[in-house]
Amino acid sequence: MFLRNKKRGLISLAAILLLTVVLSACGGKNNNENGQPGASSSPSPEATGEAAENQLKPYELVLYFFGDPQKDTELIEQKVNEYIQPKINATVKINFVPWAEAEQKVPVFLASGQKIDVLFAQAKHMVPLASKGALNPVNELLEKHGQDALKSMYSKFLDLSKVNGQNYGVQNPKEIASQWVLRFNEPLLKQHGIDASGVTSIASAEPVLKQLKEKDSTIYPIEPTQQSLWYVPFDYVMNENIPFGMVYEPMATDGKIVSLWETQQAKQALETVRAYYKAGYIRPDVATYARPENEEQAGKWLTGISGGIPTAEVIWTNRAGFDVGYNPVEKPIVTTNSVMGSMLTIPKTSEDPERAMMFINMLHADVYLHNLFVYGVEGVHYEKVSDNVVKDLPARKERWNTGWFQFGNGFLNYLTEADPADKWEQFKKFNDEAQVSPLVGFVFDPAPVQAEIAAIQNVTAEVRLPLITGSIDPEQFLPKVNEKLKAAGSEKVMAEMQKQYDAWKAAQ
Repeated sequence: MFLRNKKRGLISLAAILLLTVVLSACGGKNNNENGQPGASSSPSPEATGEAAENQLKPYELVLYFFGDPQKDTELIEQKVNEYIQPKINATVKINFVPWAEAEQKVPVFLASGQKIDVLFAQAKHMVPLASKGALNPVNELLEKHGQDALKSMYSKFLDLSKVNGQNYGVQNPKEIASQWVLRFNEPLLKQHGIDASGVTSIASAEPVLKQLKEKDSTIYPIEPTQQSLWYVPFDYVMNENIPFGMVYEPMATDGKIVSLWETQQAKQALETVRAYYKAGYIRPDVATYARPENEEQAGKWLTGISGGIPTAEVIWTNRAGFDVGYNPVEKPIVTTNSVMGSMLTIPKTSEDPERAMMFINMLHADVYLHNLFVYGVEGVHYEKVSDNVVKDLPARKERWNTGWFQFGNGFLNYLTEADPADKWEQFKKFNDEAQVSPLVGFVFDPAPVQAEIAAIQNVTAEVRLPLITGSIDPEQFLPKVNEKLKAAGSEKVMAEMQKQYDAWKAAQ
C-alpha cells in the first residue's frame, strides 16, 4: 500500500510553473539518467561555437512548440537572439501550435514544404512523421554537434526510440516513468470528515463518493474531466486511439498483442465507472462537457484520476488554490510513450540541420538559455529568490505560460520556493522503483495498415468517451464496439503489430 502524499498550506504561485516540477530539475550540466543534477553553469563560448562565429553564415531558426500562442513571444525572441547570435550566428522565430491541432496541422506544414528547423514532438507525433520521411535522422548530428545532449539524455533513450533502425528525436530529459493516481480535494475531505487514506484503487473509491453525495447532494464527487475515473494498467502499441497493446499489471508475459476492450481489466473498470455514473457521482453530460477554466478552483469536486509524478501535488495545489493530495493507484511504469514523452526533432524542411542541432545542444547545456524559454525574462516574468530559486511574477502566467518540458534539458530548470529539499531523491526513487512495460523499446511502423488505422480511429472517436465516462452501458455496447473494430480492420492491424513485435523481440 502506498503512503498518502499531501502538501499542507498554500504554496506560492511560483510553483504553478513547477509544472516545472513535474519533471523539472535543479540546474545542472552533467546529469545522469535519474536526473541527478551536477554543477549549475553555462558552457564556455568555445563549447557553444562562439569561437567559430565567423565561419557560420547568419541563419534564422524556425521553432515550433505546442500550446497557445504567448503574448510575450517577441520579447523572448529578442532576448534569445541577443544571446545566441554571438555564439552560433543564428536568430530564432518562435511559433506555437495549440495541442489539440498539432497532430493535424504539423504534417500539413511539413508536406507543404514549410520551413521548420526544430519541432517539439511526442511519440505519437514523431513516429508517423519519421516513418513518412519527414524528419532528419539525428544520430550523426548528435555526434557532431550534440555532445551535451548525449550526456544529459536518459542513457537508454537512443536504444528505445529507434524508428526503422534510426533515431529521429532528441530527448528533453525528465522522468522516465508515469503513474496514475487519484487526487483529492483536501479541504472538502476535512469539511465533511471523510477519510480517503485507504482509497488506492478505482473500486475502493465508492465509500468516499457515497459519503460526500449524502452530505452535499449538489456536488458531483468525481471531477468532470473526460478521464473521469477511468484506469486500466494497459500499455498501447501506439496510443489510446488505437486500443491495442498489453496489460502491465499483472505484467503480460506471453508476448501477445491484445485489444484493450477484450481484456478482463477493461470490462471490470467499465462496470465500476458505469455504476458510479448511475449512482450520480458523475455529471450526466461528462462525455461532452467543456469544463470552464476556473471550475477546478471552485472546488466542487472530491476526486479524479490524473497522471502523477513526484511533487505533483505542488502543481495541483497552486493551480487549484487549495490543498490537493493524492494516492497512487499503481507503481510507476516505464512505457515507450513515457520514454518518448518529450523530444525535439529536426524536420527535413530545415535548411540547416547542423545549426538546428547546435541550438538543441545549447538547450541541453546552457542554464540561462533553457530558463529563458521556461520562465521568461528575469525582472519581467520572474524574480530570483536565490541563485537557483525563482518566484513567478504576474506576467509569468499572463504573458509567458509555456510547457516547460519542451525546451531541452528539464533538469536545468530553476527551482521554485515550493520545491522540497529531497526533490531529486524523490525522482530517483520514482524512476528506480518503476516497472518496465514489455512494449518498451518497440516502435511500430503503421505504414502497412494506414487505412485500417484511420478507420479504427474513427470508431474510437465515436465510442471511447461514452464508454470510459460511464455514459453508456458496457454490457450492452461493448460487444457492438468490438464488432465495429473488427469491421474496421482490427484483426489485420493487430496481426501486423504482432509480426513487427515478434521480429523486434527476436532481434533483442
